[in-house]
Amino acid sequence: MGDWPMTVTLTAWNRPRYLRRVLDAWARTRGIEDVLLQFQVEPGCAEVETMCRAAQFAGDTQVRVNPARLGVTANTRRALDGAADTSGYVILASDDYLPSDDILELHAWHRDNYRDNPHVLALVSGRAPHAAPGGPAAVWRQQLMGAVPGFHAGKWQLLSDRWDQIAVPFWWQWVDDWWTMGGPGYDILLPALSRVQDIGEIGSEGQISYCTSDCFSSHYDPQQYHEVTGARERGFDSRLETCP
Repeated sequence: MGDWPMTVTLTAWNRPRYLRRVLDAWARTRGIEDVLLQFQVEPGCAEVETMCRAAQFAGDTQVRVNPARLGVTANTRRALDGAADTSGYVILASDDYLPSDDILELHAWHRDNYRDNPHVLALVSGRAPHAAPGGPAAVWRQQLMGAVPGFHAGKWQLLSDRWDQIAVPFWWQWVDDWWTMGGPGYDILLPALSRVQDIGEIGSEGQISYCTSDCFSSHYDPQQYHEVTGARERGFDSRLETCP
């Protein structure tokens, strides 16, 4: 494990029109000059590779291009395994999610307070589509893996060591099925207001739909983040459950 306090690993493919906006947003995040930014790039788009190599706003930048296309599940493991070699806390970013300017501060709070918590697996940055009570500093417990997650390196290793057991199309389904709603029953932390916005293509017929969220803002003042107590979200429908 390296000496960086935090590593952001950003997976990218052949979507330069999204990546350009995403890089501009990451350049405005507070604290980016203190972290390592790694790119895990799927091959086939020279423009994307050039954009990644030109991104010099972080404390340091590394670009790794796969020899062949791996797909989202295998590329995620490679990205986070590489990031965990450099830092005790790693964030998985994407080429189609815009971050808020305080996203690193939110993850630093999780890093500093939950490393030894036996019940929390990760913090995810995105909530869709609606806000939860508590305001911009509030963080809830829930059970779904989501966008731009952050892991303590040891907890990421739990997943990586079992990665070959994934039998569903997407790795996050496996986390939901095995690690949160089944198996060990971990919780995942989620901000009441989203810290990322999905700008990627969606739709069964390939149409472009810029996904908006009524609980996303690109700017938040520095916050004293806190976990909501007495309630948590459960299941795919995010139903509320009271708890001690």
